[in-house]
Amino acid sequence: MAISAAAGTTTPITAMRAPDRPRRSRATCRAAACCRRCARPMMRAATWSARIPATGACRSTSSARATSARQRPISSPSPRRTPARSASRSPARRSRTATCSIWVQARSASCSVPNIAANMAATIPTSRCRRATSSASTRARGRAAAMTSRKPIPRLAVPLLANIPLIKKLEVNGAYRYSYYSTAAKSVNTYSGGVVWSLIDDLSLRGQYSRAVRAPTVSDLYSGSSQDFPAATDPCTTAVAVTNTNLNASCVSTGVPASLIGTAYDGGSTQIQTVNGGNPALREETSDTYTGGIVLQPRFLPRFSLTVDYYKIKIANYISTVGTTNLIRACYGDADNGYTPYNASYCSSLPRDSNSYAITDAVNTLANTGGVTTRGVDFEARYGLPLGFGAFGAESSKLDFRVSGTRLIAFNYNPLAAISDLTINCAGKFGQTCGNPYAKWRLSSRTTYSTGPVTVSVLYRYLSPVKDDDSGTVYAVERIKAYHYFDLTAAFDIKPGFTWSVGVNNIFDKQPPIMGDNQQQANTYPSTYDPYGRAFFVSTNVKF
Repeated sequence: MAISAAAGTTTPITAMRAPDRPRRSRATCRAAACCRRCARPMMRAATWSARIPATGACRSTSSARATSARQRPISSPSPRRTPARSASRSPARRSRTATCSIWVQARSASCSVPNIAANMAATIPTSRCRRATSSASTRARGRAAAMTSRKPIPRLAVPLLANIPLIKKLEVNGAYRYSYYSTAAKSVNTYSGGVVWSLIDDLSLRGQYSRAVRAPTVSDLYSGSSQDFPAATDPCTTAVAVTNTNLNASCVSTGVPASLIGTAYDGGSTQIQTVNGGNPALREETSDTYTGGIVLQPRFLPRFSLTVDYYKIKIANYISTVGTTNLIRACYGDADNGYTPYNASYCSSLPRDSNSYAITDAVNTLANTGGVTTRGVDFEARYGLPLGFGAFGAESSKLDFRVSGTRLIAFNYNPLAAISDLTINCAGKFGQTCGNPYAKWRLSSRTTYSTGPVTVSVLYRYLSPVKDDDSGTVYAVERIKAYHYFDLTAAFDIKPGFTWSVGVNNIFDKQPPIMGDNQQQANTYPSTYDPYGRAFFVSTNVKF
C-alpha cells in the first residue's frame, strides 16, 4: 500500500504493547496507515509521559491507538481496510523504515488522531482486503507506475499560552505534505492541524483534523483476473420471483425463460461464479478524520491515567470490490424496496450462461465504492500498584492494571457510489456485505504481576454479539454470540539481556463459530475468532 499523510509534531507518550491488543487484519493495517514494510498497525499511547522511538515497527503517536493482538485482525480495514491509507510510500526499500520513523515522530495525518486504529479493527471488512498475485511483467510495470516524488514535510508546533489560570499549556500544531504519482493519484496534498489544551497538570484536552490520501497500489491497478465463488443466491430461483411482478419482469428481461423462474435451474447452488481483479481506472482514496479527547492523570491518584477519545472518519472513493450480492441487489432490487431494480445497468455485470441460464462470471473487480463513514469512542485506563513484599529474592513487587476498548457507534458502508440506498450500517453486524464481524464493543484487559526476575500476566479479550447483515436471506447462523478469551504469559529474566517467556493463549479452548454459507473462510471468521483453540508458546529475547 502506498502511504502519504501530513505530519505534525512529536508528542511524549507511553506506547501500548502489541500483545495486549486483539490481532488486526491487513485491512485494518491499510486503513490505520501502518508501515508498508512492517505491516503492523500503529499503537496508541495511554499517557504522554515518554517519547516513542522512531522504528520500523510503526508505533503510535499520542493520538492514535490500535487494538492489536490475537483477535483478528481488526478490520480492518486493512480496518483493509483509519482511515484511508495515504499515498506517499517510498519506492525504495531502503527508505521504508525511515519513512515509518518520520510518521511516528512527526504524527502523520493518519495516525495523529486518537482511536483510528483501535476502531478500524472493528470497522473495515477484511473480506475486501485482497492481495492479488501478478506476473513478473505486471510487477515491473507496477513499480514504474508507483514511483513518486515527495516534497519536504513542513511541520509546525506553536505554543501559544502557558502557566496562566486555566491554561497550563495551549499549543497548536499543523503539517503539510505534497506528493506526486505517475499514475492514478497524480498530485496529492495531505495535511493536519490540531490543538492541545492542558487546563491543569491533571487534565488535558486535545483535538485534531487530518486529511490523508491513499493511491491505488500496483495490485489494485494491474492484478490479473481470478475466479471466486462467494455465497450468493440467484433471486430468479426463489419462490418470490414467481409471485412478485417486479422481480418476475426483471428475471425475464435478463434472459431467464418464464417457465424456469422459481425453479432450481442452477442446481440449487448457493454460490455464484465470480471474476475478481484489478482496475487501472481506479482513483485515490481520501479521508477526513476528526477527533477529540481527554487525558486525565490526577495527582491525588498517582500512577493512574485515563484517556477517552471520540472519532469520526470519512473515506471517499474507498477502494474495494462491490460484492456479488450487492450487484444482484442493484440489478433486481431486494425485499426492502419490493424488488424494484435500483439501477438496471448493473445487470450487465451478471451475465447468464446461454444454456443453463445460471449467473456465470459475475464481474466483481475493484472499484471506487461509495465510501465509508465511521464513528466511535476509544478509551483506556491504567493503574500501577506497588506492593511491600516480593519473591525470588526481591523485596518488593508491583501490580499493573490496564483496561482498554472501543465502542463502535456506526460504520456506514456504501458499496455502490451511484446507489446511496444500498448504504448499510455494519456496526454489530457481519456477512456478505459487511465482511468480518464489527462488534459494537471490543474490550481488552491485562493484569500484570512483576517481582524480581519474574513477570506474570493475564489477558482478557471480549467481543460483543453480532448478527448477519442480510435480512432477506436466512442462513444456518444468523447470530454470533459474545466471545471471551483468556491468555496467560510468564516471563523470566534469566540474565541481563536474556529473557525467556512461556504461555498459553485461549486457555479455555474456546472454539470459533461454525458458520455455513455466510463465512469468510474455513467455515468461520478466522481473522476475528481464534481458529486454533488452546495454543502454547515459548519465546526468547536476547539483547547484545
